[in-house]
Amino acid sequence: MKKIKVLYDATILSAIEQKGEVRGGIFFVAYNILKKLQEDKRFDITLYLESSSHLKKIKENNYLSFFPLECANYLTGDKYNNKSIKNLKFDSSKYDLYFNTALMSDLDDDKIERFYVLYDAIPLILGDFFTKEGRLEFYRIYNRVFNKNTHCFCISQSCKNDFLRFFPILDENKMKIAYISSSQNFKPLKSRNFLADISKKYAINKNDKYIFSFCSLMPRKNLLFTTGCFLEFIDKYNIEDLYFYLGGAGYKKALIESIEQKYKELYYRNKDKIKFLGYVDDKDVNIFYSNALFFVYLSLYEGFGMPVLEAMQSGCAVVASNNSSIPEVVDNCGICINPQDKKACIDAFDKLYFNPDIRNELVQKGFIQSLNFNWDKTIKIITDEIINVFEGEKINENSPCFSCGR
Repeated sequence: MKKIKVLYDATILSAIEQKGEVRGGIFFVAYNILKKLQEDKRFDITLYLESSSHLKKIKENNYLSFFPLECANYLTGDKYNNKSIKNLKFDSSKYDLYFNTALMSDLDDDKIERFYVLYDAIPLILGDFFTKEGRLEFYRIYNRVFNKNTHCFCISQSCKNDFLRFFPILDENKMKIAYISSSQNFKPLKSRNFLADISKKYAINKNDKYIFSFCSLMPRKNLLFTTGCFLEFIDKYNIEDLYFYLGGAGYKKALIESIEQKYKELYYRNKDKIKFLGYVDDKDVNIFYSNALFFVYLSLYEGFGMPVLEAMQSGCAVVASNNSSIPEVVDNCGICINPQDKKACIDAFDKLYFNPDIRNELVQKGFIQSLNFNWDKTIKIITDEIINVFEGEKINENSPCFSCGR
């Protein structure tokens, strides 16, 4: 079989050197799939950019600059006065398939096979968190690329169900579930010495006993509710030795203002117990997971819930939402609750703070569960489906009547 020529959309990979929200879970999916595809000798990979606006960042990265690259359009002029010029040398027909892991851009060509990774339809599900224009734009983007021939990899069963619900044009048989894995190779790193090494950077005490949460600070992550439950929990039991570490970029000021307004005296009495870590460097995330008393992630909706998996891989017990895809990841290896049920949340904190046996049991079960998710499994599902599509085309070309062999 000749090598399959893949045009791999690299737009989101331009965030490879950035810090913050853009370089989040979707970025790591794109990056890890690319690495695994590169290792498979059945594929030739060429990176693709719809616009040259991301070209410099791709070329400056040692790993990404290794790949050949195609750019469909070039921008001329400066950022205040520019225009897009079509690259007449770009010919998508030289490639067998287009692979897009993040719809930040697209390829305007329906003649080659197209494969997409789907994450969630959150703007259509949690509409109150988005403007009307934002919801319509989400629908327009996906409705433009979807047709009955679109091949999709869904990161959970929940994700697949959502897209079939909102986009009936999709063919269920061309939607494969490909569970993803974590952003990097997480493992248990339980040692206060690790915390000591990074204590100055994040203004923490290496001996702190803490609950950890790691996500962007956008409203749907439900951190206002989670923080309130923490404050009520430590107030209820007069706990003096427990902290809440929040790791994640963006929205810090707005979140603090919301906490101050909603919890007032409760917050002012205990605000020293809440530590905003801000952006956490990749190499430090594993340390915070591993040494937390437990991890809490009460998002209102997730396409997968990568931080929950990362916590389990790091040997940390988890309290997570019982909605969307999260139970698929956690199974019965953590405490899953209604993310809007205050009593259930405080009860979960109670169990894990006061009962080390339960906590240790969930650490062990969660770690074993986390082994079910790895990038080798993900890429096998993806490459098997691609090969099936192209082998099927070969059969159809060479066998006019496959069923009877004529």
